[in-house]
Amino acid sequence: MAQRPSPTRVNDPRYRADPDLAQALGLLGAEKFEMMMTFLHSPVAKRVRTNNHVERTNRRLRHFEKVRYKWRRRRTIVRFIVLALERWHHRRITQEQHKDARDQKPHARLPGKQAA
Repeated sequence: MAQRPSPTRVNDPRYRADPDLAQALGLLGAEKFEMMMTFLHSPVAKRVRTNNHVERTNRRLRHFEKVRYKWRRRRTIVRFIVLALERWHHRRITQEQHKDARDQKPHARLPGKQAA
């Protein structure tokens, strides 16, 4: 991977002819290019996460919207969404509490095994 933008590509008339590409190349000054490359090679860039939890919630809400199409009043829709979000939040908190309780329990020893 090159560490600097290639001057031949930056100055190439074919790249400059395309307005979108010319604008993108104009944004890649030497300082910004160095910052971009530093970020891409850092561990932080490798830990960028997607927003899967938001996408999952949106899929659920779209499903509820399709199933309950007859609910047209804003009040009923808002009420249902608030209740659904509260239910999901409560379920998640409960799962985390159960996980914490399991982690804090001492492991039972099998009968017949002695501590060394």
